Amino acid sequence: MHHNHNSPSMISPERLALNKRFVEAFENLIERRMIIPNDRNGRGIGDVAAVVLNNRGYGHIISAFLKEGDKRCINHEQAKRFCRKYHVNEDYVLHGRGSLLSPDQSDFPTLGDTNVRTNVTLFSREAFASDQLDTDPSVREQQEHYRLPGLEGSNYVAFPVKGNSMEPLIRDKEIVVCEPLESPKDLQSDKIYAVASDGKVWIKFVQQLPDTKNAQNRLNLISANYIEHAPILHEANETTRFYKVVRCIKEFN
Repeated sequence: MHHNHNSPSMISPERLALNKRFVEAFENLIERRMIIPNDRNGRGIGDVAAVVLNNRGYGHIISAFLKEGDKRCINHEQAKRFCRKYHVNEDYVLHGRGSLLSPDQSDFPTLGDTNVRTNVTLFSREAFASDQLDTDPSVREQQEHYRLPGLEGSNYVAFPVKGNSMEPLIRDKEIVVCEPLESPKDLQSDKIYAVASDGKVWIKFVQQLPDTKNAQNRLNLISANYIEHAPILHEANETTRFYKVVRCIKEFN
């Protein structure tokens, strides 16, 4: 690995390699819009600095980590905080093992690992969309259960995506992991949701439309790939369920 002429020799090759993997993970999060450098709503460089360096005013140091040949490099502890906060494969970033996005199988014990508490229920699209999901507990029990590291709580649901309407953020056949939303009042316009209603399920950005009678009912469901997919106007009713998409993975095993 050739060193940039102004990399001081006192930085160990391990540390430089760690920083390089951090940069790779950072760029991937930007691609997935989990980090938006100039964002003022919780996803900007300052927010990353708050996590990594415990100080939101240190965005310039994060920028230095990202700049090739800069003598400042992220350290192990900071990288670990970054991985945990953004659910990045720690093994890869810290130790160069495996790959950035697909932790090897051991990270995803299935029900066979008896003492592992599972926290994600994987549904088929049909089962997820069905109106029985809430009323009939056996629907959930019949699905497959997995453990995903880095998620708090155990109430997550997952199902495969169909179609390209959310590209490039989420691709066809990827699996979205979601958590139930207490109330439509909690919908945020810049987050992605799964909306299940009348036996159908959509994965979209959700915009609430002001409505004189009942502000919660009319929704605009917007695709990331809006060139090919027009917004869908949806009237929510009491059976409509909302889930916030918290993670997107290629597969469980």
